[in-house]
Amino acid sequence: MNALINARSQLEGETADSPLSDGLASNALPEARSSQTGVSVENVQSATESDASSSITPHDNDENLQWFVLRVSYGRAVKASNLLNENRINTFNPLHKVVKRVDGKLRRVQLPLLPGLIFAHTEAAILDSIMQEPSIRTLVSYYYDHFRLAATGYNPPLVVPNGPMNSFIKALSADSHDVRVVKPEHVHYKSGDIVRVTAGEFKGVEGRVARAAGQQRVIITLQGLCLVATAYIPTGCLEIIKPEEVVK
Repeated sequence: MNALINARSQLEGETADSPLSDGLASNALPEARSSQTGVSVENVQSATESDASSSITPHDNDENLQWFVLRVSYGRAVKASNLLNENRINTFNPLHKVVKRVDGKLRRVQLPLLPGLIFAHTEAAILDSIMQEPSIRTLVSYYYDHFRLAATGYNPPLVVPNGPMNSFIKALSADSHDVRVVKPEHVHYKSGDIVRVTAGEFKGVEGRVARAAGQQRVIITLQGLCLVATAYIPTGCLEIIKPEEVVK
């Protein structure tokens, strides 16, 4: 995945409260439903970034790799990501850009979009094994899919399909401070069509066209977790894509 090649994003920001909209699934953990204090400095980070001398080559196109949603201890997302990277697991720490007034001046800072959550790109068996390590277990736990039951009778770990995850990463990579989590009741879909953004900073993002927060946006569905809206997208920058062309 090209997004995993991006260098980690760093920003000197002031401590601030995240203006996260409460659009998470009703079962979302309390930390993710409330604002987290502090500016993170991690975004997309590959396993190779935590050790520049490492010979690890992530196999991002391996069909066995999945995006797992993980809960992290309060304020420990960066440390958790680094530990997973050291264990050859790529991670994504979703940040969004926010304009805030700091010391009387407007500044753009990056804040967690989903406080208390990170994403890990790996195989299930590998992650299961690593999650048994004491150093990992004290920081990270699975975020479970409360809408499904596994053969064991328990809720399985929540996995986000590659298609929506790719669009999610692209949306947060855009130079926009208007990407947001939205509540389902605040989203008014224009049709059932799936569209792809063809131009602009959100080019390549796929989702459904809707009106949210007073503007036309593309809505990315992270099933079992939340809805994420891009900034305004003009109709001329959208194309309808056939169901068989949608990235799964």
